[in-house]
Amino acid sequence: MESEFEEELDTAHVCFMVNENTSKVTSESHLDECELSMDELGEAFEELSNNYDFLKMKYLKEKNELLQNQIVTLSKEKEVLSFTLQNM
Repeated sequence: MESEFEEELDTAHVCFMVNENTSKVTSESHLDECELSMDELGEAFEELSNNYDFLKMKYLKEKNELLQNQIVTLSKEKEVLSFTLQNM
C-alpha cells in the first residue's frame, strides 16, 4: 500500500500533454506537434521541480508534526506509568 507521500510523488512525476484542439488530457505526447523552445522546456522543468520540492516539504512537515504529537503522547504515558510504579 502506497503512503500519501508516495501517491503525491507519483502525481508530481506524471507530466501530461494537452491537445489544444480538445479539452481532453492524455499522457501521450505528440512530438511532431511540439513547438516548445528549450527555454520553455527549461521553465516547465523548473516548475515541476518546484512542485516536487513543495510536495516533499509538505509531506515532511506533516510527518514531523505527526511524530512530535506521538512523542508528546508517549511522554505523557511514560509519566503516568512512572507515577503508578512509584506509588506501588
